[in-house]
Amino acid sequence: MIRVHRLTGRLLAAMALAFAATGPSARAQRDVPEIETEEAAPRPRPIVVSDQQFDRWVFGVFGADGFRRRAELSLTSHLNDVDRICPLTAVQKNKLLLAGRGDIKRYFDHVEAARIKIHDQSIDRVEVQAILQEFQRRAPNSRPELFGEKSLFSKSLKNTLTAEQFGRYQKVTRDGSVARHRTTITWVVAVMDNTLRLSEEQHRQLEELLAKETRPPKRFGEYDYYGLMFQVSRLPMEKLRPIFDDVQWGTLERQLAFAVRLEPTLKEGGFVPDYQVAGAATGRREQPLARPVKPQG
Repeated sequence: MIRVHRLTGRLLAAMALAFAATGPSARAQRDVPEIETEEAAPRPRPIVVSDQQFDRWVFGVFGADGFRRRAELSLTSHLNDVDRICPLTAVQKNKLLLAGRGDIKRYFDHVEAARIKIHDQSIDRVEVQAILQEFQRRAPNSRPELFGEKSLFSKSLKNTLTAEQFGRYQKVTRDGSVARHRTTITWVVAVMDNTLRLSEEQHRQLEELLAKETRPPKRFGEYDYYGLMFQVSRLPMEKLRPIFDDVQWGTLERQLAFAVRLEPTLKEGGFVPDYQVAGAATGRREQPLARPVKPQG
């Protein structure tokens, strides 16, 4: 009997606890909405990059030594161009040579800083791609462009040459840029002949328009075609659109839109001038890529 009473007592105690759990306090607890905690997105796993792989991404199949040799050859070529235009003294040559080698060293210091950052195991694949992207404009299959207008070589050129030498150098290089730009125009219009089936009159009108309204880029290279097409996308619609029929314009518009998407690459690499169209020199604002107006009815 004692055992039965003990079991009954335990059962009654359990029932009392169950009843208490269904009381107002418990129901209030159930009525409180659950707060959903947002879990932090898992960080992408770090990527391990070996020195060999990094060099292949940055310098291509030629490697760091091959890139350095090509950079030295490019410097020699730049120096010879200046000397041919305005004969240099030995002191001037030495100053420009040291400045150019300073540009090469600065570039390789930049590469090594990126290498150290990539070897940091805390960065992920996205960050690695962002670091490597800035090296793409100096693709290993193109001439290293280390001596542009912001380079030590360019700054030293202005300070090393006499006023007469520098004026002659600017004139000759400007004339050379104009001549090469004219060649680019002829090439681009020839491509349009094939893609758009231009008539002789359309060819003439387009070539004349581009010669009048576009300018040489800061530098020439692998993006010459798209650099000029980007300038075409900024031409006044009232001058460009009447040259083409509707079918031709639809094709051209798609090509121009692709060039516009390359704008960051083109501007960063110097494949467009400071002003996208010649008329910008008069203070006219840069024209956006406009769409043709559809005929009514």
